[in-house]
Amino acid sequence: MDQFKPPAPLVLTGNLRENWRRWEQRFKLYMTATGTDEKAEPVKTAIMLHTVGEDALEVYNTLNIETAGDDEPMLDEIMDAFRSYCTPKKNIVFERHQFWSHSMPEGHAMDKFVTELRQKCKNCEFGVSEEDTIRDKLVFTVPDARMKERLPRETGLTLDKAVDICRAAEAAKSQMRVMGTTQAEASMQALSKVAAGSKKYKVNKMGKQRPPDRAQTFNANACRKCGGTHKPQQCPAFGAICHNCSKRNHFAKVCASSQDRLDSVKSVNQLDREVESLFIGTMSCAELGHIAQQADRAWYTTANIRDIPIGFKLDTGADANLLPMNIFHKIPGSNQLNPTQVVLVAYGGARLTPEGTVSFTCDTTKTKSRLQFFVTKHSSTPILGREACEKLQLVKRMDMIRVKVPATKEELVEAYPSVFSGLGQFPGIHHIHIDSNVTPVVHGCRKIPITVMDRLKTTLQELVDKEVIEPVTEPTEWVNSLVITEKKNGSLRVCLDPCDLNEAIKRQHYSIPTPEEVLCRLSGKSIFTILDEKDGYWQVRLHKSSSMLCTFSTPWGRFHFKRLPFGVKSASEVFQQKNCEMFGNIDGVHIIADDMIIAAASEEEHDAILQKVMDTAQRANVKFNKEKIQYEVNTVRYMGHVVTSKGMKPDESKVLAIKNMPQPEDKKGLQRLLGMTRYLSQYIPNEATMTAPL
Repeated sequence: MDQFKPPAPLVLTGNLRENWRRWEQRFKLYMTATGTDEKAEPVKTAIMLHTVGEDALEVYNTLNIETAGDDEPMLDEIMDAFRSYCTPKKNIVFERHQFWSHSMPEGHAMDKFVTELRQKCKNCEFGVSEEDTIRDKLVFTVPDARMKERLPRETGLTLDKAVDICRAAEAAKSQMRVMGTTQAEASMQALSKVAAGSKKYKVNKMGKQRPPDRAQTFNANACRKCGGTHKPQQCPAFGAICHNCSKRNHFAKVCASSQDRLDSVKSVNQLDREVESLFIGTMSCAELGHIAQQADRAWYTTANIRDIPIGFKLDTGADANLLPMNIFHKIPGSNQLNPTQVVLVAYGGARLTPEGTVSFTCDTTKTKSRLQFFVTKHSSTPILGREACEKLQLVKRMDMIRVKVPATKEELVEAYPSVFSGLGQFPGIHHIHIDSNVTPVVHGCRKIPITVMDRLKTTLQELVDKEVIEPVTEPTEWVNSLVITEKKNGSLRVCLDPCDLNEAIKRQHYSIPTPEEVLCRLSGKSIFTILDEKDGYWQVRLHKSSSMLCTFSTPWGRFHFKRLPFGVKSASEVFQQKNCEMFGNIDGVHIIADDMIIAAASEEEHDAILQKVMDTAQRANVKFNKEKIQYEVNTVRYMGHVVTSKGMKPDESKVLAIKNMPQPEDKKGLQRLLGMTRYLSQYIPNEATMTAPL
């Protein structure tokens, strides 16, 4: 397809890693769009080398690319070589410094900032905590003081929720600037009753209220932008347009260019009366787009006033009730408005004077109550405030909602079904590192007993269906022997016998705690839960090259493990490291291999820890065995010991096994006996003295 232009040549100056990432992405899109990715391998390689540019082609000529055979390198091998060339060794500390020091300039788009953080996170290796880390960075960095104060108060704050809140604030700020000139005409959506305190408005000798002078609403301690008092960086005039000079970020009442404010200082014989003001918290108009759509979905109810149905909005943030003038005139009967000294203060500082107050009996389907309403010409939506909603039994205050905690093992499985079904997979792909100086070994197929032949074939097919193993048809340097063991339930466990491969494998050397170390940390705990990871090692996915190392032979051909197999000498350390990275930061969780114990001193602490473990497992696609759960008990069997709220004691099954051991008749028999007794030596007084002669 000629309409698709190939990507520009790769730039080998500046940020080489970023240049390669962008070029690689554009090249893959070009190959897919033109259908070239389905062509022969030499054609794809030629297109890549032609497109990458002259400078990069010279680099290619110097690269030492390892190939599977003597053939020319394949496209994926060339791409891997360029990726290694363009991606120098990462300095994790420096990359994280770059992430945490990245700032968000004033006016910077929220979505763009989050995208920048995600790009920087790729080189920081935060693992499963990446989403939480970006959320924390966003909360710490957002320049809006109101957002920085609000976000930490949100319960269960996630990255998506934080971004949605910031987007809404960003959109509202932009839209409020557009509607700044029509604030007085916007409909009042929420009313909050505020005691005026020292605010006093002038009332003439006839007792009628007159609009307050701008100069009289300004005092030496007031904000120079809005004329009111507020916390730092929370001025309501930010973004507003002045009605006098049409400039931004201040109200007309404190406009320096207006002569009206200066002329109004003249002395007039007036009486001061202390009044109240009603603050209009939020406003809406038809042009507000998304915000208006959200307002339309707010709570509404129909209430009757003198048999006239009226649709009210329920606003629990309002301390007063509002009735538009046009609806007031539709109510039958002689309705007399009472004068009021209350002033309505709209969002942005605009003050509106209600026409008066009136009291009506308001009926709903549940009850009725006599309420006071403020009548105004500026609103189109009737509003019931918090007190009225409670009197009419339309809303009920809930101080706390308790989340039901699973009380039994069955309820736990029902609450987290995805954690107890299927085959899990830890994030990331594991590479098995080998010593290239060790000569590969190919083992032939071992003889399989006829009695298990059919069951073995069925088991292998089940593992293929689960994507644990896969048939191999290409030549491989390593071929291992197969080991079959029978489980207690009669099923077969397929393992490798990688005795030769283990000589070449380089260990991870990750520390695995001993049972004694874990048991010491359980002191003072009284509630326990034991979780066993289902098919533990198989939850670690192998890289393609590492998978081929784990090839084994069967009577039906060769297969290779796509998941970490039992028998590999580095498997236990790799699996321990994966578990510690995933659950190690949760206090009260202790792990040895695939056995996890949750220990707590109280039921509340236990439930909190268990919920963190379940949420983490669900998010990371880690699976547990529901058949082996010991849920919320005060006595558990763990690593050959019995742990209770009062301490530890030996497992009776281990004691019985020692008692039933045959009397040793040779050196090996004696060593077996001493090994068994040594494991329980902490429970045997003077064990060392008694066994010293042996």
